[in-house]
Amino acid sequence: MYPGTCRHAPRDRVFRRPPAMRLLVPEGTKVRFTDAVFGEHETDLATEIGDFVLRRGDGVFAYQLAVVVDDLAQGITQVVRGADLISSTARQVFLAARLGAKAPSFAHAPLLVGSGGEKLAKRARGIPVRDHRSVGIDPRRLVARLARALGLADDGEERLAPSDLVARFSWDRVAKGPIEVDPSWNLTSSLG
Repeated sequence: MYPGTCRHAPRDRVFRRPPAMRLLVPEGTKVRFTDAVFGEHETDLATEIGDFVLRRGDGVFAYQLAVVVDDLAQGITQVVRGADLISSTARQVFLAARLGAKAPSFAHAPLLVGSGGEKLAKRARGIPVRDHRSVGIDPRRLVARLARALGLADDGEERLAPSDLVARFSWDRVAKGPIEVDPSWNLTSSLG
């Protein structure tokens, strides 16, 4: 939470180095939004976040401003992203309103995590999805396994194409917590 340190600081102190530009969040600012997976959210932006950066001291525009302007410029109406970004949503909804626009709707999908709870990433050096087929893994088995973990397929469904999931898809069915990926998912013998 940013406590407003520089909000009323003397100019000579603030400008000793290039300052970050922050958006003033008035006291009592509450932001509400409905996430398609996690439901209703309310954030007291002033007490939980505070004034937030729009442009860093080095002149680079901050993530919050960049994604809001980008989404508005492209006419984006629904944002689907990882659950680790749900904490950014209230700032983005507030910023869109300040820009005179309606924020898109949001759906935050559960993360795939390793056995230690760490978010799966390329740096974890697993087999990239595009390479599964080349090592003998039937892509329909991988889709089925992920669909079962997400709550979109029943036990016993071993081979599914993405097109098989379209008719049954509902955000209400999607798992609400992180999905632990067993290391054996990368073994060709278990998915071939």
